[in-house]
Amino acid sequence: MQYNTPARPYFKETFSHSHVSLALIIDLLRASRELFICSVALSLQSEQDRKSLALLLTRMGEKLHELYEKLEAGQSPKGTCYNLEQLSYQLHFQIEPVLGNMRAQALTDKFNQTHCISLLYKELASGLIDQRELILLQTAANHLTETALKLYTPHD
Repeated sequence: MQYNTPARPYFKETFSHSHVSLALIIDLLRASRELFICSVALSLQSEQDRKSLALLLTRMGEKLHELYEKLEAGQSPKGTCYNLEQLSYQLHFQIEPVLGNMRAQALTDKFNQTHCISLLYKELASGLIDQRELILLQTAANHLTETALKLYTPHD
């Protein structure tokens, strides 16, 4: 199979870049989904800790939604990336007592990939990746919001 065909002369490069950006989006989706799955364990915390975590997850969901909107509109997400990075540091300390240090670190590392988000923005701006892939960011934001709602109203 020949990669450098006249119709798509940069197919090989586009393919590799697309995988990096898509991997970032999938990482965010997986981390948010895992937090949703862990919501039962997270809801066993004290009411104060639960509400604090719920507020944090709500803010993170809002930032992911904001990231989605900025990228979709072709705007640089620089400030949003910084905010998401700061929130991810707080997330680690909120979930570590329940999920353990290694799992908490693995999850929060996925939200702390600001350098990859700028790559994603550049690839979107240059047309190297399909903008429809961004909907997964919206799905990740929804997972965080749903997890927060579960923490606000735990099952006893």
